[in-house]
Amino acid sequence: EDVKKFGNLPTPFKIRNAPTKLMKDLGYGDGYEKYDTKSHLPDKLKNKNYYKKRSD
Repeated sequence: EDVKKFGNLPTPFKIRNAPTKLMKDLGYGDGYEKYDTKSHLPDKLKNKNYYKKRSD
């Protein structure tokens, strides 16, 4: 449903690769932490939950 509604949303800057100085200057990768529990979804999908942990 969300793919139909929002289409192809851009990847948030904080998780984009920054292999060049220009990309770093543009903010690619700013705020990225390797092991965090924060959501990395685009803003329009921020409060969505696409994973349900199975209860065994």
